[in-house]
Amino acid sequence: MSIDKEAEVRGMYQQLGTWYGYPYTPVQRLNPPIPAGENLRRYMMGEDYEWVPDVCADLIDVTPECIPDVVACGFGGGLDAFGVKWIPDTNAEDLPSFVEPGFTVLHDITKWREELRFPDVDSWDWAACGKKYREFYADDDRMLRGIILSGFFERLISLMGFQNAALSLIMEPEEVAALFDALADVNCKIIDHYVDDFGCGQVMLHDDWSAQRAPFFSLDTAMDLLVAPMKKVIDHAHERGIIFTHHSCGNAVDLIPAMIAEGADAWQGQVDSFDLDDALAAAGDNLVLEIYPLAPDDIAIGEVDEFVRKELAPAFARRFLCEIYDYDPDRCFETRRAAYRVGREMAIQAKAAIK
Repeated sequence: MSIDKEAEVRGMYQQLGTWYGYPYTPVQRLNPPIPAGENLRRYMMGEDYEWVPDVCADLIDVTPECIPDVVACGFGGGLDAFGVKWIPDTNAEDLPSFVEPGFTVLHDITKWREELRFPDVDSWDWAACGKKYREFYADDDRMLRGIILSGFFERLISLMGFQNAALSLIMEPEEVAALFDALADVNCKIIDHYVDDFGCGQVMLHDDWSAQRAPFFSLDTAMDLLVAPMKKVIDHAHERGIIFTHHSCGNAVDLIPAMIAEGADAWQGQVDSFDLDDALAAAGDNLVLEIYPLAPDDIAIGEVDEFVRKELAPAFARRFLCEIYDYDPDRCFETRRAAYRVGREMAIQAKAAIK
């Protein structure tokens, strides 16, 4: 079958829920030689693949409402899994909720055992949500990726505020390490339910380690305090047979060695915050870099292929992923087909080079 035939539309994928409630671009079902989810798994694991995936099209982010964080930290606000109060941003309705100013659950890091009430993860209605997702996606060939909205440093910030969280890393590292280890157990339970109740093939943990220009903490701090709990969670994910992606916004290039040490399969990063070549060089063959470029408003349909080729170009040298978003209703379908055509050509060229 030719690439043009494979890129013919045979229907539309459906979407149940979105990460943080943001809209996703519509995605067409094409005619690839193997299921989209299987191709993505092969690509991320360094196995023989049929096309460079477009993660926006080939993956389903799972954010079930049975997790308190999904509603509270999204656009709805309310109490999250640890009782932190989030409120919608009325000044910027396109942004998710934030912690109510002055609201603090943890006042002293040395008293986290007394002050924190850990959630009973198993009591959440996983079975009902999982059944809904499995039935909705019963005919879908894409991979499901369960989202954990707050990891370790982000959770600490929500519990006690950024200033106290940052100071705790410096002044009470042993207490922080103990808390993070306990949080790791919570995240491991969430992973179990994503696998058992939803059939997820991947999980992504959201833990921002950096601001727009630089990390919030040093590489040494990441190695000392964050690698161990992250590794505990990632090892558990791998034991359950699934892929693990670490989401971190900001310029986290200097912390890539910590992401490699923790064992993450991929880093989902905000590419407008760092130099892509520097990130690729630091990641090497040890970490897949996933970015999410947005198609510019001013490109014409005839220029879509050129845009896609530019965004996917790093995949010629190493495993590299894009989530190519295009919100232009007159252009987004051509962008989707272009992403497949270009990704397929790249895979064919890669196989020919090996031979």
